[in-house]
Amino acid sequence: MPLVPPGGTVLVTGSAGFYGAWVVRAFLEAGYIVRGQVDSESTGEHLRGLFNRFGSSFETVVVEDPIQVCPLLLRIYSLRNPSYSSERCLRLLPRKS
Repeated sequence: MPLVPPGGTVLVTGSAGFYGAWVVRAFLEAGYIVRGQVDSESTGEHLRGLFNRFGSSFETVVVEDPIQVCPLLLRIYSLRNPSYSSERCLRLLPRKS
């Protein structure tokens, strides 16, 4: 069982990046509520346009410097393993039942 079951809320830092946007999409398609961290309102507007079909299940949170909010932050900037395609990563996430 996932730590946060579908329908729960997750925060995705780096949600405007290539991998972050795929992670946001995967969580939304699996039935989660997603808060995407962005560094500016204009980036947030862009992401809300990309994910508008998910309605109120997606929102953005502007945090210019995440370290000011949380002193310990683990952040994945890039997954450089060629054996993990975007589709394979999406299949690894839990699905809504």
